[in-house]
Amino acid sequence: MLTLLKNLNCFCPEHAGLRDILIAGDKILKIIPPCEAELKDSGLIGRTVLCDGLNAFPGLIDQHIHITGGGGEHGFSEHVTEIHIYDIINAGVSTVAGLLGADGVTRSLEALFAKAKTLEELGLSTYIYSGSYAMPPVSFTGSVLRDIILIDKVIGAGEIAISDHRSSQPDLPDMMKLASEVHLGGMISGKAGVLHIHVGDGKKGLEPLVKILDESDLPIGMFVPTHLNRNPELFRQATEYCRSGGNIDLTAGEKAGLP
Repeated sequence: MLTLLKNLNCFCPEHAGLRDILIAGDKILKIIPPCEAELKDSGLIGRTVLCDGLNAFPGLIDQHIHITGGGGEHGFSEHVTEIHIYDIINAGVSTVAGLLGADGVTRSLEALFAKAKTLEELGLSTYIYSGSYAMPPVSFTGSVLRDIILIDKVIGAGEIAISDHRSSQPDLPDMMKLASEVHLGGMISGKAGVLHIHVGDGKKGLEPLVKILDESDLPIGMFVPTHLNRNPELFRQATEYCRSGGNIDLTAGEKAGLP
């Protein structure tokens, strides 16, 4: 039996106007104009939900969530608790990529994996990154390359920190080696192969990433630097990076970098 959601203002993602949505089980079967009498009389509709005044749009993808909590940089009492699924859903997010932050010691990849599996069982699409701020990156198998190829949830490495006093101050060859592993792992496994890079308030900004691109043949699309709206100069660099074909990630609620 089908469920019919009636009279929704639909975005697919372009605005499609008034539509009905047919659901079979837990999957959207079809988005149709306000349904005709023959569908109503077909006997296939088990439940009808009137949705007048509601908007329907594709779930958002958040590529950077500390699903097991973040913080802890001011002591153990400052640890942030795990995120609740309702906080994710209420933000309109249906797909998340979980990651560790500065703390790759008291927070583990194993716990990150388990949390991702929990959220998946509750209805979200979930992925994770191997690594944390530090180099060499923490991993499940001892190798980011092997993690990406062998572990279903792992789509890349992150968030590796640059231009930040909290980073491990990685040098260019080490970063290029990691990026190469991520790229190859993505190719072999058919995954995104993303190197997600935390950029701090340090003097060099995006310069370390630009050097990797200048001195290697790695594709710019595999790199996703984040927190690029934390100060005006970094945001200026971010706009130039976008113009060169790069992708960026901004921090919600952060306005320091905006003109």
